[in-house]
Amino acid sequence: MSSVVRAMRYNERARRFRSATKAMPVVAALAELNATRQDAAMYLTVFRNRKRADLDGAAYEADAVRMADLARKQPGFLSFKTFVAEDGETVSISEWDTEASAHEWARNFAHVTVQKRGKNEYYESYTVYSCDEPDVRRFSRGHE
Repeated sequence: MSSVVRAMRYNERARRFRSATKAMPVVAALAELNATRQDAAMYLTVFRNRKRADLDGAAYEADAVRMADLARKQPGFLSFKTFVAEDGETVSISEWDTEASAHEWARNFAHVTVQKRGKNEYYESYTVYSCDEPDVRRFSRGHE
């Protein structure tokens, strides 16, 4: 694929991502996640969700901890963080070394099983954003 076509595809994905998220906490979270990285070679997944009012909190927490531990053991895993907004929306951000690594995680049997449970029991709604070439900007006080 030519660099022009790749750049056009990236710009369109980045525009849709920025338009869809519009949440400053996500921007701050991305900056924090990338503060120690020296390169932008990664695959990024952002999972925005709202929980059901009637969810079993203990079951959800157990599944969330188990999935975070399992994800950290997957080849290509780089990082995972979760943030909760004042209005109750949760945003989780995971970084992977390649798109293939992220897709392998998405197909992991235990992860797929918990995703199904999430749709049925935990989430009122969710949106997943994925990007293979995030636009990374850094700032670090003292290194200007």
